[in-house]
Amino acid sequence: MSSKFRAILSIICGVLLCTVGLIRLLTESFSFIPLIFAVGGLFGFIGWILELKKINSTKEQ
Repeated sequence: MSSKFRAILSIICGVLLCTVGLIRLLTESFSFIPLIFAVGGLFGFIGWILELKKINSTKEQ
């Protein structure tokens, strides 16, 4: 599995995780577990976007 494919797959998973956490936060009463999903998915999404930018910039040089 290439590093670019792994980064793209992780970005998709981060978005899904954040979305599920946000939906559960909005539809249920406030709970700690959906908050962890939302924040963790957001951090994962941002981190892998930065990693993908680094991978693309390294391959161009």
